[in-house]
Amino acid sequence: MRLALVLVLLVCSGLAFTDEMGCVGPERSPCPAPLLGPESPNLNWESRQPMPAARRSMAAAEAGGLVYQVGGFTSARVATNEVFDPAANTWQTLAPMPTARNACAGASVNGKVYVVGGFDGVSRLTTVEEYDPVADTWHTCPPMIWGRTVPAAVGLGGKLYCIAGFDGVNYPTTVERYDPAAGVWDTVAPMPTGRAGPAAAVLGGKIYVMGGWIGDEPVLSTVERYDPDSNTWATLPVLGMGRMYLSAAALGGYVFAIGGQLTFNGPQTDAVEAYDTTAGQWAFSTPMLVARGSLGVAATTDAIYAAGGWTGSGALDQNDRAQLASALADRPQAPVPGKEITMMTGVAFNRWLAAPGNAAAVVYGPSGRRLPSAPAGGGVCYVLAPGRPARKIVIAR
Repeated sequence: MRLALVLVLLVCSGLAFTDEMGCVGPERSPCPAPLLGPESPNLNWESRQPMPAARRSMAAAEAGGLVYQVGGFTSARVATNEVFDPAANTWQTLAPMPTARNACAGASVNGKVYVVGGFDGVSRLTTVEEYDPVADTWHTCPPMIWGRTVPAAVGLGGKLYCIAGFDGVNYPTTVERYDPAAGVWDTVAPMPTGRAGPAAAVLGGKIYVMGGWIGDEPVLSTVERYDPDSNTWATLPVLGMGRMYLSAAALGGYVFAIGGQLTFNGPQTDAVEAYDTTAGQWAFSTPMLVARGSLGVAATTDAIYAAGGWTGSGALDQNDRAQLASALADRPQAPVPGKEITMMTGVAFNRWLAAPGNAAAVVYGPSGRRLPSAPAGGGVCYVLAPGRPARKIVIAR
């Protein structure tokens, strides 16, 4: 059974509350809440062999069924190039990238791994380097037109796309495209929303771009899709929670938004959302094992791999695999209050949460931060439990 995000509306005159996002309702303009969603695919997360060394802000890409993690930051910017073999559950260190950098992006095209942009400690880079897994060698490609940090990159149709980012002053809407066969960069239709630190993934021949940040504004929940056939952008339903430095991957016909940072100075989240292209909606899926942003994510044909990242206090060597769960019949069933429940007291909710059989339930606040119990002082929380629809619960003060 899949998870669904079902919003139960507050119907109680005269009650006002402030949630952990600082949003007051119902008498004032509400903050965005997670969307009504379709049935969400469940993911089975499990730890795999950790990375050889902890790092964050690296470029990730899949090529030939292997997952590459390149560059990034430890105590300094690195040129490290490591590959994870999912079948053997092992890491191998490969030829280092010519340019040590972090805040870069990676993608694969025609079996080669490309790393674009980033920061070397001095400049926001136009640098593009290509790794050949067969020869274990690097080649320096023609530079991008604009230097940028924290862009997103994808490979599609034999071309490499570099999307969004920060050039030190602006958040360009420019989308650059590289043709490896011709060795030439050009531009395609600009994206509607310039931003830094978004994520991107390819599904069905289209590019999905989500999240990010612009200056001092709140982090973005904006989602936009590029169609290379028509060279046009479409605006899609927003994420349930805005975030920056998130990652994205496509698996099983869904686009997943994974982890990230909820505000400019933190915290990180373990939340995962799935976009159903048929229903045209987002819904929360099974969270990661560890809350983190600035991680390296790539998908093989049957799994998503999430490595490294930033917890808010340090880099990780964590390496986890997520596979689609075909069924949840063998998982603990944690009943969630039904549609008729619009409000509960904190005492009643915590009593339910502690009841036998409910250990699998996960509680989130509106910002996406996991909660150990009912929100102190009342407010809204979301309960995700295997085998049951997820619910929005209003906790009375």
